[in-house]
Amino acid sequence: MSQHIITLQTPTAGSVEIIAGFDPRLCEVFVNYRGEDCSFVSGPGFAVEDIPKVVLDDLQAELPSQVLNGVRGDIADFRLGASDVGRRMFRYESDGTCIDEKRW
Repeated sequence: MSQHIITLQTPTAGSVEIIAGFDPRLCEVFVNYRGEDCSFVSGPGFAVEDIPKVVLDDLQAELPSQVLNGVRGDIADFRLGASDVGRRMFRYESDGTCIDEKRW
């Protein structure tokens, strides 16, 4: 599955690691987050548009657009037949700058 990983400082939960991505085997978008006193794992039927809403509603934080655009790009690549969508990992600074990319 593709993974777009970012750590944000949130007003309600402090430092939270958020992982958003796309699982090509299940053809589903997901978001997970975990902090010292909080966690969330999305279920089936989750959409890209749901990701920023969960982060805003639960954590009172805004996810940089680069993370969402990365997930959207993975979905587009999958639809175009890319075979490596399930083997991508990107790590972002809190401002949305991609600082690490791995593909295998």
